[in-house]
Amino acid sequence: MVLFLVNRIGPYHHDRFEYLVGKIDFVVIEICGRDKTYKWDAIDCTNDYKSVTLFDNESYGLFSLAKKLTKYFFQFRPSHVFIPGWAKSYSLISLLLGKLFASKCIVMSDSTKGDKRRFFALEALKKSILKFFDGALVAGTRQIEYLKLLGFKKEVYTGYDVVNNTVFKNSGKNFQGDFIFIGRFIDEKNIILMLEAFLVYTKKIEFPRKLILVGDGHLRSAIEEFIKINGLTELVILKGFLQRDDIVEQLSISHSLILPSISETWGLVVNEALASFLPVIVSDKCGCCLDLVQGNGYLVDPKSKFDIVDKLLEFHNLSEEQYELMCQKSKLLSEQWSLEKYLSSVKHLSS
Repeated sequence: MVLFLVNRIGPYHHDRFEYLVGKIDFVVIEICGRDKTYKWDAIDCTNDYKSVTLFDNESYGLFSLAKKLTKYFFQFRPSHVFIPGWAKSYSLISLLLGKLFASKCIVMSDSTKGDKRRFFALEALKKSILKFFDGALVAGTRQIEYLKLLGFKKEVYTGYDVVNNTVFKNSGKNFQGDFIFIGRFIDEKNIILMLEAFLVYTKKIEFPRKLILVGDGHLRSAIEEFIKINGLTELVILKGFLQRDDIVEQLSISHSLILPSISETWGLVVNEALASFLPVIVSDKCGCCLDLVQGNGYLVDPKSKFDIVDKLLEFHNLSEEQYELMCQKSKLLSEQWSLEKYLSSVKHLSS
Protein backbone atom coordinates (compact mmCIF):
# COMPACT_ATOMS: atom_id res chain seq x y z
CA MET A 1 0.00 0.00 0.00
CA VAL A 2 1.11 3.56 -0.81
CA LEU A 3 0.62 6.24 1.84
CA PHE A 4 0.26 9.93 0.95
CA LEU A 5 0.73 12.67 3.55
CA VAL A 6 -0.94 16.05 3.02
CA ASN A 7 -1.46 18.96 5.38
CA ARG A 8 -5.01 19.50 4.13
CA ILE A 9 -6.95 18.00 1.23
CA GLY A 10 -7.88 20.83 -1.12
CA PRO A 11 -9.58 20.58 -4.52
CA TYR A 12 -6.25 20.03 -6.32
CA HIS A 13 -5.17 17.19 -4.02
CA HIS A 14 -8.63 15.64 -4.26
CA ASP A 15 -8.52 15.60 -8.07
CA ARG A 16 -5.12 13.89 -8.05
CA PHE A 17 -6.16 11.26 -5.52
CA GLU A 18 -9.43 10.61 -7.37
CA TYR A 19 -7.42 9.96 -10.53
CA LEU A 20 -5.36 7.31 -8.72
CA VAL A 21 -8.45 5.32 -7.66
CA GLY A 22 -8.41 1.84 -9.19
CA LYS A 23 -4.89 2.35 -10.53
CA ILE A 24 -2.84 1.97 -7.33
CA ASP A 25 -3.63 0.85 -3.78
CA PHE A 26 -3.29 3.90 -1.55
CA VAL A 27 -4.48 5.76 1.53
CA VAL A 28 -4.25 9.46 2.41
CA ILE A 29 -3.43 10.91 5.82
CA GLU A 30 -4.68 14.48 6.11
CA ILE A 31 -3.08 16.31 9.01
CA CYS A 32 -5.88 18.84 9.60
CA GLY A 33 -9.36 19.44 8.23
CA ARG A 34 -9.05 23.25 8.27
CA ASP A 35 -6.16 25.69 8.02
CA LYS A 36 -5.59 29.44 8.20
CA THR A 37 -4.19 29.83 4.69
CA TYR A 38 -7.01 28.68 2.40
CA LYS A 39 -10.79 29.10 2.68
CA TRP A 40 -11.56 26.03 0.62
CA ASP A 41 -14.87 24.30 1.23
CA ALA A 42 -14.50 21.01 3.09
CA ILE A 43 -14.19 18.01 0.77
CA ASP A 44 -15.94 14.75 1.56
CA CYS A 45 -13.78 12.07 -0.01
CA THR A 46 -15.07 9.10 2.01
CA ASN A 47 -16.80 7.59 -1.01
CA ASP A 48 -13.88 8.17 -3.37
CA TYR A 49 -10.75 6.87 -1.63
CA LYS A 50 -9.54 5.88 1.82
CA SER A 51 -8.40 8.79 3.96
CA VAL A 52 -8.05 9.72 7.61
CA THR A 53 -7.91 13.18 9.18
CA LEU A 54 -5.77 13.52 12.30
CA PHE A 55 -6.98 16.89 13.64
CA ASP A 56 -9.83 19.35 13.06
CA ASN A 57 -7.47 22.33 12.69
CA GLU A 58 -3.82 23.33 13.01
CA SER A 59 -3.89 23.56 16.80
CA TYR A 60 -2.21 20.30 17.76
CA GLY A 61 0.81 19.29 19.78
CA LEU A 62 3.93 17.53 18.60
CA PHE A 63 3.37 14.52 20.88
CA SER A 64 -0.23 14.07 19.68
CA LEU A 65 0.94 14.32 16.08
CA ALA A 66 3.66 11.70 16.55
CA LYS A 67 1.29 9.38 18.41
CA LYS A 68 -1.40 9.49 15.72
CA LEU A 69 1.04 9.11 12.84
CA THR A 70 2.64 6.11 14.57
CA LYS A 71 -0.79 4.54 15.04
CA TYR A 72 -1.60 4.75 11.33
CA PHE A 73 1.83 3.59 10.20
CA PHE A 74 1.24 0.48 12.34
CA GLN A 75 -2.24 0.09 10.83
CA PHE A 76 -1.34 0.60 7.16
CA ARG A 77 2.30 -0.60 7.07
CA PRO A 78 2.91 1.20 3.75
CA SER A 79 5.42 0.00 1.18
CA HIS A 80 5.91 3.60 0.01
CA VAL A 81 5.31 6.94 1.74
CA PHE A 82 4.91 10.17 -0.24
CA ILE A 83 5.90 13.02 2.07
CA PRO A 84 5.37 16.76 1.35
CA GLY A 85 8.68 18.55 1.76
CA TRP A 86 11.23 18.31 4.53
CA ALA A 87 10.52 21.26 6.82
CA LYS A 88 7.25 20.48 8.62
CA SER A 89 7.12 18.40 11.78
CA TYR A 90 4.70 15.89 10.20
CA SER A 91 7.10 15.45 7.27
CA LEU A 92 10.08 14.70 9.48
CA ILE A 93 8.11 12.38 11.77
CA SER A 94 6.74 10.53 8.73
CA LEU A 95 10.25 10.18 7.29
CA LEU A 96 11.45 8.68 10.57
CA LEU A 97 8.48 6.31 10.74
CA GLY A 98 9.00 5.35 7.10
CA LYS A 99 12.56 4.33 7.85
CA LEU A 100 11.47 2.37 10.95
CA PHE A 101 8.84 0.50 8.93
CA ALA A 102 11.22 -0.10 6.01
CA SER A 103 9.01 1.93 3.68
CA LYS A 104 10.45 3.66 0.65
CA CYS A 105 10.14 7.39 1.31
CA ILE A 106 9.41 9.76 -1.57
CA VAL A 107 9.74 13.51 -1.05
CA MET A 108 7.18 15.73 -2.82
CA SER A 109 8.48 19.22 -3.48
CA ASP A 110 7.92 22.38 -5.48
CA SER A 111 10.72 24.36 -3.81
CA THR A 112 13.27 26.18 -5.96
CA LYS A 113 16.59 27.83 -5.21
CA GLY A 114 15.20 31.32 -5.74
CA ASP A 115 11.78 31.17 -4.08
CA LYS A 116 13.20 32.60 -0.84
CA ARG A 117 16.48 33.64 0.76
CA ARG A 118 18.72 30.64 1.43
CA PHE A 119 21.15 30.16 4.33
CA PHE A 120 24.20 27.89 4.24
CA ALA A 121 23.46 26.10 7.54
CA LEU A 122 19.86 25.33 6.59
CA GLU A 123 20.87 24.16 3.12
CA ALA A 124 23.42 21.82 4.71
CA LEU A 125 20.67 20.46 7.00
CA LYS A 126 18.38 19.87 4.00
CA LYS A 127 21.15 17.93 2.26
CA SER A 128 21.44 15.67 5.31
CA ILE A 129 17.68 15.08 5.49
CA LEU A 130 17.35 14.39 1.76
CA LYS A 131 19.82 11.52 2.00
CA PHE A 132 17.12 9.48 3.76
CA PHE A 133 14.64 9.77 0.88
CA ASP A 134 14.49 7.11 -1.83
CA GLY A 135 13.05 9.25 -4.63
CA ALA A 136 11.35 12.54 -5.41
CA LEU A 137 8.15 13.76 -7.04
CA VAL A 138 8.66 17.42 -7.95
CA ALA A 139 6.81 20.12 -9.83
CA GLY A 140 9.12 20.81 -12.78
CA THR A 141 12.47 21.91 -14.17
CA ARG A 142 13.51 24.44 -11.53
CA GLN A 143 12.60 22.01 -8.77
CA ILE A 144 14.83 19.33 -10.31
CA GLU A 145 17.65 21.87 -10.50
CA TYR A 146 17.25 22.71 -6.82
CA LEU A 147 17.32 19.06 -5.72
CA LYS A 148 20.49 18.53 -7.76
CA LEU A 149 22.01 21.58 -6.08
CA LEU A 150 21.20 19.95 -2.73
CA GLY A 151 23.07 16.84 -3.81
CA PHE A 152 20.03 14.60 -4.36
CA LYS A 153 21.05 11.67 -6.55
CA LYS A 154 18.00 9.36 -6.39
CA GLU A 155 15.33 9.10 -9.11
CA VAL A 156 13.23 12.22 -9.67
CA TYR A 157 9.96 12.55 -11.59
CA THR A 158 7.90 15.64 -12.40
CA GLY A 159 4.14 16.22 -12.29
CA TYR A 160 3.63 16.99 -8.59
CA ASP A 161 1.78 20.25 -9.36
CA VAL A 162 -0.94 19.52 -11.91
CA VAL A 163 -4.67 20.25 -12.07
CA ASN A 164 -7.66 18.42 -13.48
CA ASN A 165 -7.67 20.01 -16.92
CA THR A 166 -11.11 18.60 -17.75
CA VAL A 167 -12.77 20.77 -15.08
CA PHE A 168 -11.96 23.99 -16.95
CA LYS A 169 -13.95 25.55 -19.75
CA ASN A 170 -11.60 26.00 -22.66
CA SER A 171 -13.21 27.88 -25.51
CA GLY A 172 -10.08 29.89 -26.34
CA LYS A 173 -12.40 32.55 -27.74
CA ASN A 174 -12.01 35.34 -25.17
CA PHE A 175 -10.30 37.92 -27.36
CA GLN A 176 -12.55 40.67 -25.99
CA GLY A 177 -12.19 39.55 -22.35
CA ASP A 178 -10.34 41.15 -19.43
CA PHE A 179 -7.03 40.57 -17.67
CA ILE A 180 -7.29 38.42 -14.55
CA PHE A 181 -5.15 37.89 -11.47
CA ILE A 182 -5.90 35.01 -9.08
CA GLY A 183 -4.06 34.61 -5.79
CA ARG A 184 -3.77 35.57 -2.16
CA PHE A 185 -3.44 39.27 -1.39
CA ILE A 186 0.02 38.98 0.16
CA ASP A 187 3.31 40.78 -0.46
CA GLU A 188 4.86 37.94 -2.48
CA LYS A 189 2.17 38.28 -5.15
CA ASN A 190 3.38 41.81 -6.03
CA ILE A 191 -0.15 43.14 -6.51
CA ILE A 192 0.53 46.81 -5.77
CA LEU A 193 3.28 47.01 -8.41
CA MET A 194 0.97 45.22 -10.84
CA LEU A 195 -1.70 47.88 -10.15
CA GLU A 196 0.85 50.65 -10.69
CA ALA A 197 1.72 49.08 -14.05
CA PHE A 198 -1.95 48.66 -14.91
CA LEU A 199 -2.54 52.35 -14.12
CA VAL A 200 0.18 53.34 -16.62
CA TYR A 201 -1.35 50.95 -19.18
CA THR A 202 -4.79 52.57 -18.81
CA LYS A 203 -3.31 55.99 -19.55
CA LYS A 204 -1.73 54.74 -22.78
CA ILE A 205 -4.82 52.99 -24.19
CA GLU A 206 -8.06 54.71 -25.22
CA PHE A 207 -10.24 51.71 -24.38
CA PRO A 208 -8.27 49.60 -21.85
CA ARG A 209 -9.30 46.16 -20.71
CA LYS A 210 -10.42 45.71 -17.12
CA LEU A 211 -8.36 43.89 -14.51
CA ILE A 212 -10.20 41.29 -12.42
CA LEU A 213 -8.67 40.50 -9.03
CA VAL A 214 -9.69 37.18 -7.46
CA GLY A 215 -8.50 36.53 -3.92
CA ASP A 216 -8.26 37.97 -0.43
CA GLY A 217 -5.66 38.65 2.23
CA HIS A 218 -4.07 41.23 4.48
CA LEU A 219 -3.31 43.62 1.59
CA ARG A 220 -6.96 44.03 0.63
CA SER A 221 -7.32 47.43 2.33
CA ALA A 222 -4.16 48.76 0.63
CA ILE A 223 -5.41 47.47 -2.73
CA GLU A 224 -8.83 49.07 -2.26
CA GLU A 225 -7.20 52.37 -1.29
CA PHE A 226 -4.94 52.31 -4.38
CA ILE A 227 -7.93 51.65 -6.63
CA LYS A 228 -9.92 54.49 -5.08
CA ILE A 229 -7.11 57.09 -5.02
CA ASN A 230 -6.18 56.44 -8.65
CA GLY A 231 -9.71 56.41 -10.04
CA LEU A 232 -9.66 52.76 -11.08
CA THR A 233 -12.99 51.70 -9.57
CA GLU A 234 -14.51 51.09 -13.02
CA LEU A 235 -11.47 49.24 -14.35
CA VAL A 236 -10.27 47.08 -11.44
CA ILE A 237 -12.89 44.66 -10.16
CA LEU A 238 -12.45 42.86 -6.82
CA LYS A 239 -14.16 39.47 -6.76
CA GLY A 240 -12.93 38.30 -3.34
CA PHE A 241 -11.98 34.71 -2.56
CA LEU A 242 -13.66 32.25 -4.92
CA GLN A 243 -14.08 28.51 -4.71
CA ARG A 244 -12.76 26.44 -7.60
CA ASP A 245 -16.06 26.24 -9.52
CA ASP A 246 -16.34 30.03 -9.54
CA ILE A 247 -12.70 30.36 -10.63
CA VAL A 248 -13.49 28.07 -13.57
CA GLU A 249 -16.30 30.43 -14.60
CA GLN A 250 -14.15 33.52 -14.19
CA LEU A 251 -11.31 32.12 -16.29
CA SER A 252 -13.76 31.09 -19.01
CA ILE A 253 -14.59 34.76 -19.72
CA SER A 254 -11.09 36.22 -19.28
CA HIS A 255 -8.63 37.31 -21.96
CA SER A 256 -5.40 36.35 -20.18
CA LEU A 257 -3.82 35.70 -16.78
CA ILE A 258 -1.27 37.90 -15.02
CA LEU A 259 0.91 36.43 -12.25
CA PRO A 260 3.69 38.94 -11.35
CA SER A 261 4.88 37.30 -8.12
CA ILE A 262 8.28 38.16 -6.67
CA SER A 263 8.32 34.70 -5.08
CA GLU A 264 6.29 31.65 -6.16
CA THR A 265 7.34 28.03 -5.75
CA TRP A 266 5.22 26.96 -8.74
CA GLY A 267 1.95 28.80 -9.56
CA LEU A 268 -0.96 26.38 -9.99
CA VAL A 269 -3.13 29.20 -11.29
CA VAL A 270 -0.97 29.14 -14.43
CA ASN A 271 -1.95 25.47 -14.91
CA GLU A 272 -5.57 26.56 -14.58
CA ALA A 273 -5.14 29.33 -17.14
CA LEU A 274 -3.54 26.90 -19.61
CA ALA A 275 -6.37 24.41 -19.05
CA SER A 276 -8.72 27.27 -19.95
CA PHE A 277 -6.64 27.91 -23.12
CA LEU A 278 -5.60 31.38 -21.93
CA PRO A 279 -2.35 33.20 -22.74
CA VAL A 280 -0.33 34.22 -19.68
CA ILE A 281 2.00 36.91 -18.36
CA VAL A 282 4.13 35.21 -15.69
CA SER A 283 6.92 36.44 -13.46
CA ASP A 284 10.32 34.94 -14.20
CA LYS A 285 10.52 34.21 -10.45
CA CYS A 286 7.65 31.70 -10.65
CA GLY A 287 8.72 28.08 -10.37
CA CYS A 288 6.56 27.10 -13.35
CA CYS A 289 7.87 29.70 -15.79
CA LEU A 290 10.32 27.43 -17.68
CA ASP A 291 7.72 24.67 -18.12
CA LEU A 292 4.43 26.51 -18.64
CA VAL A 293 5.41 29.63 -20.60
CA GLN A 294 6.56 28.53 -24.06
CA GLY A 295 5.12 30.67 -26.83
CA ASN A 296 1.80 31.07 -25.03
CA GLY A 297 2.66 34.34 -23.33
CA TYR A 298 5.46 36.37 -21.85
CA LEU A 299 7.83 36.22 -18.92
CA VAL A 300 8.15 39.44 -16.97
CA ASP A 301 10.63 40.92 -14.50
CA PRO A 302 8.43 41.32 -11.39
CA LYS A 303 10.57 44.17 -10.06
CA SER A 304 10.16 46.26 -13.20
CA LYS A 305 6.91 48.18 -13.40
CA PHE A 306 7.63 49.17 -16.97
CA ASP A 307 8.34 45.62 -18.07
CA ILE A 308 4.88 44.70 -16.78
CA VAL A 309 3.44 47.74 -18.61
CA ASP A 310 5.13 46.66 -21.84
CA LYS A 311 3.72 43.13 -21.58
CA LEU A 312 0.21 44.44 -20.87
CA LEU A 313 0.45 46.66 -23.95
CA GLU A 314 1.76 43.78 -26.07
CA PHE A 315 -1.15 41.60 -24.99
CA HIS A 316 -3.61 44.42 -25.62
CA ASN A 317 -2.26 44.91 -29.14
CA LEU A 318 -2.27 41.26 -30.18
CA SER A 319 -4.19 40.53 -33.34
CA GLU A 320 -6.98 38.00 -33.02
CA GLU A 321 -4.89 35.53 -35.02
CA GLN A 322 -1.88 36.00 -32.70
CA TYR A 323 -4.12 35.62 -29.67
CA GLU A 324 -5.68 32.38 -30.90
CA LEU A 325 -2.23 30.96 -31.66
CA MET A 326 -1.21 31.60 -28.03
CA CYS A 327 -4.44 29.96 -26.88
CA GLN A 328 -3.59 26.86 -28.88
CA LYS A 329 -0.09 26.74 -27.40
CA SER A 330 -1.60 26.93 -23.90
CA LYS A 331 -3.86 24.03 -24.83
CA LEU A 332 -0.91 21.90 -25.98
CA LEU A 333 1.09 22.67 -22.84
CA SER A 334 -1.84 21.86 -20.56
CA GLU A 335 -2.08 18.42 -22.17
CA GLN A 336 1.56 17.76 -21.27
CA TRP A 337 0.96 18.74 -17.61
CA SER A 338 -2.05 16.62 -16.74
CA LEU A 339 -3.28 14.15 -14.14
CA GLU A 340 -1.92 11.40 -16.39
CA LYS A 341 1.58 12.81 -15.88
CA TYR A 342 1.01 12.73 -12.12
CA LEU A 343 -0.21 9.13 -12.26
CA SER A 344 2.73 8.03 -14.39
CA SER A 345 5.25 9.56 -11.98
CA VAL A 346 3.55 8.07 -8.91
CA LYS A 347 3.53 4.64 -10.55
CA HIS A 348 7.23 4.82 -11.40
CA LEU A 349 8.15 5.93 -7.89
CA SER A 350 5.99 3.34 -6.14
CA SER A 351 6.91 0.34 -8.28
